[in-house]
Amino acid sequence: MKRSTLIGLILLLFIGQIKAQGGQFSQFYSSAIFVNPAFAGTNPYLSARINFNKSKLAGDGSLHDLSQATVSYPVFQNTSRKFQVGGAGLTFFKETQGIQGAFSTQKILLTGAYALKLKRLRNNTLIFGLQGGVTQTRISLNGLQWGSQYNPYIGFDNTQNPEDIGKLSSYHPVFNFGVLYSAIDNPNAMFRDRSFTIGLSADNLNTPKSRFGGLYLTDNPILFKLVSNAKFIVTPKTYVHPSLLVAYSSQSYQVNLGTYLSHQINSTMSDVALTLQVGTWYRLFDSFIVLGGFKINDFSAGISYDLNSNTYRNNEIYGQIAPSFEVSLGYDFNFRNNPFKVNSPIF
Repeated sequence: MKRSTLIGLILLLFIGQIKAQGGQFSQFYSSAIFVNPAFAGTNPYLSARINFNKSKLAGDGSLHDLSQATVSYPVFQNTSRKFQVGGAGLTFFKETQGIQGAFSTQKILLTGAYALKLKRLRNNTLIFGLQGGVTQTRISLNGLQWGSQYNPYIGFDNTQNPEDIGKLSSYHPVFNFGVLYSAIDNPNAMFRDRSFTIGLSADNLNTPKSRFGGLYLTDNPILFKLVSNAKFIVTPKTYVHPSLLVAYSSQSYQVNLGTYLSHQINSTMSDVALTLQVGTWYRLFDSFIVLGGFKINDFSAGISYDLNSNTYRNNEIYGQIAPSFEVSLGYDFNFRNNPFKVNSPIF
């Protein structure tokens, strides 16, 4: 069989996964800039965030792993009163899926955000974020088993040379946009008991095309995301954070509903600020997620377990349930040494 013909047949088999790229982290608030570019304008510190989500290998040898690393930097305006007017961020993202991880997506994204104070609504802010970068999609076929390696006596024979296909890569630019509305009850975070955030974002605004070896496969459709979070006081040191994430693209959707419960162990006068956080999620018609974590001064860590790992466009289970776990790490470079400044959830 000619190499070009074989490549075409293989791409037809992978076209479903090419369309389904764009997995979502369970602890999406620890990868906030990846969810909505406007979040780059919310953190008042130079910060670093890392997420790693790994699924259990399914019975057919397929997997779905996600990882991302983000560095963000705040931008302030110094007038009679110093206040944050935006921020910038750099994100590295990788997604591996399919049988033996044959299909992968890598992204490098640069983000900028602008925060607009609403003068008529005290302590209310409108934030706009724009994100752009480069995406590489790759199919690596060297690790697959081929019919030419079949031996009628012993079955699969790894001593036989497989089909020489190699790796197929495609590059395209990507642009995303997001807007956030934030309301707080007190500008001083040490006395803040209530807050509310809601945002809408759109990924793949340019609907980039996936091409392999000169063969055009499909457009990457626009992905819309709605995210919301609130904070309410339960006791003087305990808070509840109900949250929502909805993703929609090409008549497919994913709905995440859940809540966090955070509790401060130390008083505001202590040199060490320790906060514990636990929570649960329900991904509608899909899975149940449990998570826990802690924050010590400027360092935070979280771990979660997802009873089923699917992307937002796979609203059904393909034969096997593939649980996954996720680890997140974060650090805020708090040069002003105010451990209670940040009011967003750990994750």
